[in-house]
Amino acid sequence: MTDTFKNASDTGEIPSFNGSEKAKATDFANYFCSYAELYHQKQMLADHNRMKAYHSAIMGNADVFKDKVVMDVGTGSGILAVWAAQAGARRVYAVEYTDMAKHAQKVMEDNGVADIVTVIQGAVEEIDLPIEEHGLEAEAGGE
Repeated sequence: MTDTFKNASDTGEIPSFNGSEKAKATDFANYFCSYAELYHQKQMLADHNRMKAYHSAIMGNADVFKDKVVMDVGTGSGILAVWAAQAGARRVYAVEYTDMAKHAQKVMEDNGVADIVTVIQGAVEEIDLPIEEHGLEAEAGGE
């Protein structure tokens, strides 16, 4: 019996860190397939301790969110983006790679924050934020 992952790289590591392109693609697909399922989102939402901690962290620090631009990467159901908007964020970008983005958009509409939260489906490394459309300016970082 081996202690490595079934889809491990030749060196026994997780393929997304050190594997063939096929192994990386399989690892990527497996990861995102699970998060695309409603039952998986439901499991996370049903974890009351987890959800209470997130809610308390956001709503208990509304002064940190007030008038800020927030990005929720891997938004899933979108609940954290909703709370960020409710806490006073000026604009929230909820980025979701999977088709769960379609459900997240409905969550924004049903919670009355679709005017603040923009759901974007895509990989965070590849999306373009519609900042000009929202009257925002980009700053060059790293200096």
